[in-house]
Amino acid sequence: MPSRTRLTCWLVFASMVLSLASYPVRKLGGPSELYPFFNWRLFSEPWGVDGHTTYRLYSRATSTAEWIRHPVASTEAFTRKEYHLVIGTVTDEALATPSDLRRLQAFASTVAPGAESYRIVGERFAPLVVLADSATADTTTLVRFEVPERP
Repeated sequence: MPSRTRLTCWLVFASMVLSLASYPVRKLGGPSELYPFFNWRLFSEPWGVDGHTTYRLYSRATSTAEWIRHPVASTEAFTRKEYHLVIGTVTDEALATPSDLRRLQAFASTVAPGAESYRIVGERFAPLVVLADSATADTTTLVRFEVPERP
């Protein structure tokens, strides 16, 4: 085997050993991240913020219908990244000044047109809690509003 291939094999093996060693070290109260690639948050939550709240849009067609959770997806007006940035900005503005919901209403109408009422929900990402009990979700309705009547 060429030396470069042999080196790669050793590096992969060392990576696996350090990843496996990180779990018992963490359970025994050692450093939370002995080896950086052990932590699942590196890939699922790159900001690395515990308890990071994300905003999600829910809509309802009529007062008797169920709330529909809208996926964070690209639309004609926004890419996925822009969607996150805009919903965060307009929700923070609406929380700061609850009397002015125009920008939030415009965003909701663009992303989910045709609904009668909307709500913005703050969700906390906690996959271990969800895996333990799938019925448990840490969500809080932050803003709820109706579509203004059109003349």
